[in-house]
Amino acid sequence: MMKRYVFLSYPLESKTPLYQGTAPFQKERVKSIDRGDSSNGFLLSFSNHSGTHIDCPWHFDVKGKKVSDYSPEDFVYNNPLILEIAKGIDSPITTKDLESTAKVKDSGSYDLVLLRTGFSSHRLDSLIYSKKNPYLLPEAALWLKDKFSGIRALGIDCISVSSPLHRAEGRKTHMLLLGSDKDNKPVLIIEDMKIPQDIRELSQVIVSPFIMDEIDASPVAVIGVTDD
Repeated sequence: MMKRYVFLSYPLESKTPLYQGTAPFQKERVKSIDRGDSSNGFLLSFSNHSGTHIDCPWHFDVKGKKVSDYSPEDFVYNNPLILEIAKGIDSPITTKDLESTAKVKDSGSYDLVLLRTGFSSHRLDSLIYSKKNPYLLPEAALWLKDKFSGIRALGIDCISVSSPLHRAEGRKTHMLLLGSDKDNKPVLIIEDMKIPQDIRELSQVIVSPFIMDEIDASPVAVIGVTDD
């Protein structure tokens, strides 16, 4: 078998759909060879929750870890699992959905669980993708942490695990995953992921955030390894 490397993240660009209330991505060209400058250069402005990004505990927990608190190996996942949870517009992801899909052995060995809802098919329609996405119910988040005892991160192919239409539930889901509950076992959250339908299994996933001081989340490049 040959290893194949695939991007599981989207480029950050002006048309990137954003969660409601997120500042838009802006790019200004400040140096241009065409204008006589010696080099090209850009000034970028964007929210740290733009595009494919990872939420760390400090996002909802004042005592939680920030992006810069993690070591490189913390962003490498050697036993990822893809769960097929087909969902449409404004649909909750329930414990029952997960139970019917996650019939796997050795569930404690998985360190990254990816929820593939198929909702990325709406990504070109920003209104639907950004405001009417599927969302993970708090009780389903708890079930994931209990079922997959080794889980360190959760990824989803939606704008977020929460929905602008269900903010209270979304906040609770984030808090439960990021470690604000009694067991304080943080599960990082990777949102707006690209999880192609032709990928059935992954042998490794590498997440590469911008390492900046004092931030709760960061855009990421995500690389998946699959054995074809």
